[in-house]
Amino acid sequence: MPTLVSARPMPYISPHNNLLHRGVVAVTGTLTVDLGIGHNNFTPSLTMVGGIADMTLAYLPSWAYGTKLGTFVITVAMRDVGFGAWVIATAAANVSFVVVAGASEE
Repeated sequence: MPTLVSARPMPYISPHNNLLHRGVVAVTGTLTVDLGIGHNNFTPSLTMVGGIADMTLAYLPSWAYGTKLGTFVITVAMRDVGFGAWVIATAAANVSFVVVAGASEE
């Protein structure tokens, strides 16, 4: 079952712009991030964190809206060495995300 990340009502909000949310989370397989905004008028942008050694693992992050409004699920896949297919990552990968959210649902 995915872990739900939500330490505060709006844990990733920027202190300078209330429509900007950002953070770095460790993802093993999947992770649900709760922005605390109550609507899905947002689109995350994901980036893997790390150097050249991390790139050899060929991690691929993707996202989908969660079942609760204001959440999204990050999935990290990696290349299976034997077959070259994408499989869910079994080791933690650090994923940076930036979300520019609308002020309300449109």
